[in-house]
Formats: sequence, C-alpha cells, structure tokens
Amino acid sequence: MRNISSNIVKLYLISALRGTLVFAGVIFLFLESINVTVNQFFLILGFYSLTTLILEIPSGYMSDRWGRKNTLLIGSIAASTGILIWAASYGFTQYMVGEFFWAIGFACFSGTIEATMYDTLLEQGKESSYRLIAGRTQSVNAAAQAIVSIIGGFIAASVSLRAAYWLTVPFVLSTIPLVFTIIEPTRHKLQETGHIDLMARVTMDTLFHRAALSKIVLLSATTISMIGILLWFTQPYQELIHLPTEYFGITHAIALLIAAFFAQMTPKLERMFDDRLLFLIIVVFITGTYLILGFTTSIFGLVILLMGRSLIGATTPLSTALINRMTSSDIRATVLSVHSFVSTLIIALASPIIGYWSEMLTLHQAFFYTGLFGSGVLVLLFLGMLRVWKQIPS
Repeated sequence: MRNISSNIVKLYLISALRGTLVFAGVIFLFLESINVTVNQFFLILGFYSLTTLILEIPSGYMSDRWGRKNTLLIGSIAASTGILIWAASYGFTQYMVGEFFWAIGFACFSGTIEATMYDTLLEQGKESSYRLIAGRTQSVNAAAQAIVSIIGGFIAASVSLRAAYWLTVPFVLSTIPLVFTIIEPTRHKLQETGHIDLMARVTMDTLFHRAALSKIVLLSATTISMIGILLWFTQPYQELIHLPTEYFGITHAIALLIAAFFAQMTPKLERMFDDRLLFLIIVVFITGTYLILGFTTSIFGLVILLMGRSLIGATTPLSTALINRMTSSDIRATVLSVHSFVSTLIIALASPIIGYWSEMLTLHQAFFYTGLFGSGVLVLLFLGMLRVWKQIPS
C-alpha cells in the first residue's frame, strides 16, 4: 500500500527549504552594491514576472498532464541554478540570468505544490482539511524565512551581503533529492492530445466563461499582486527611513511571522466570517496601506507596510481553497496557474511604471499612485463579484 500521507510532511519540508532564503531581507542592498539602480531593481521584478507569466500556465498544464513530481523536479533544478548564478553575479545582466532560472523554478512550483497537496488529501478522503494544511504550509515557509532572514541581516552587516546568498545555496539544492521521494498522487489524467488548444480552453473557461470562478481568480490575483509589490517596496522604504542594515532581516522576519499568524488564523476566521467578506476586509486594508504610505516616512509607516504585506498569509490559502473547491482534479493545477498568471501579469505590467515613479518622482508618490489605481481596480472587481455572490462557496 502506498504511504501517500507522507507527501504532506515532504511538502512541508520542501516549502521550508524553498523559503530558507538567507538573503531575502537584504536583496535591495546587495543589488545596490553591484551598481543596480532603483529603476533596474523594479525592472528585475518586471523581468521575473514576465518570465513566470510566459511559463505559468504551461507549467500548470505540464503538472496536470505529465505529473506533479516531474514538474516539481524541474522546478527544484531550475531554482538551484538560479541561486548559484545570483551568488556569483557582479552586475545587472548576470543577476537577470539568475532571475530567469529562479522564475522557471517558481512557475513549476506555482500551483503544483497546492495541487499535489490537495490531490494527496483527496486520495485519502481528507480534502476538507486542505485549508488547515495549506495554512500550516504557509506558516512553515514563513517561519523558515523569518529565522534565516534575521541571521542574514546580521551576516550582511558583519561579513558581507554576498555571504547571505552563498549560505542559501545548500538549502535550495536539498529540495532536489527530497522531490525524488514524493509519491505521485492519483488524479484524473487529461486524455486529450491537443495540448495548446486544451490549455487555451481551460484558460478561457477560467477567465471568461465561468463567471463565479473568474471573479474569484481576478479579485484574489489582483490583491495578491498588490501585496507582492508591497514586499518589493519594503527595502527601499527602509533605506528611506535610514534603518540600519542589521535590522533589515529582523523586519523581514517580523512580516513573515505575522503572515504565518494570519495563515494559522484563516481557518478560525472562516468560521466567524463569510469567505467573501474576508476578501473585502483584506482589500480595504491593502488599499489603505498604499494610501497611508503615500504621506508618511516613519517607523509608523514601516509598521503599516509590514502589516499590509503580511496579509499574504491569509489571502493565499483563502484563494487557493476556493479555487480548489470550484475545479476538478484534471484541470486544477492549470486553473491555479491561470490565477498566478493573472497576478504575475499585473506585476509585470506595473513594475516598470512603479520603477519610473520611484526614480523620477518620489517613493511616496509611487506608493500613492499605485494605491489609487489599484484600489479603483479592486472596487470594480468586487462590484462584479456581487453579481455572482451566491455562486461562490461561502
């Protein structure tokens, strides 16, 4: 008998190792040290987003068609290649090459981790516990990042910024042998051979033909993209308020621990609030965060920023659980990849504009304009969601 339940523990470990990025709290400072400008910093984000954008849906389809394990293995190898190139880079172009491989790794893991977890639970008849397990996975990832980012901040301040990158290498490399031990869960394999046509059909069905699913995908993807941009804003904002280097890792850790707390609290909040209302609360807080940061440069502003980006801990398990319940196993990873595709598209389009605003205007204005435009989009999406309110699982 297959010990399929062991997949859950292995996925916890893979998430933790992928999250063990010692350099995470000092990325901006490292890039500055190799002469990367603020505008180039956001161009890197845009390039990363564009690469994952191109690969997101094909990787999800590959996971549905050729297997979760094979897709995770490709992702592990690509991510390991990316971190090695980053650690050895001395300029913008070299770092961009590493970003390319890291993006491949992210695209392969995106949707596939969640689909593997859900299919594993489904095979055991425990799919109702997905939200709890997904929240724990998010917490494990956040806890791993929090611990090493504190260490990374002090290593960057006392040894070198580059040392934080090299210390990350063994953690990411260790995901490769661990993925080999994953047991492929049973799923309803796609029988069609017109791969491109089928991917296009699932994508169109998700975004346009199934009204309730499209509203959830678009609203949550936009919210997640705005939270993701807050993450990239954090380090430039910390430099703006003259925060010492050793504290960069600590603030990153605090944000991750708050995110882990939100992830753990999500199942309890679901019993208190309708899932749809939880999204509304998150949307209001995120838009408020951007607008507040448009007018303040202080520790108070940093606290608001950290709280805002920490909402990823609640938003991710909430959105993936809803999507899982609204899709079948033969297209689940593809739909989740469509969700990530939309979020990544938003970041890819917004990053060059935000980089321009940050360098040519001020960081405050970049915050304000991003929040103003983003809040308008979110309000329109939420109003559209009201039309299919009863079709969305509560």
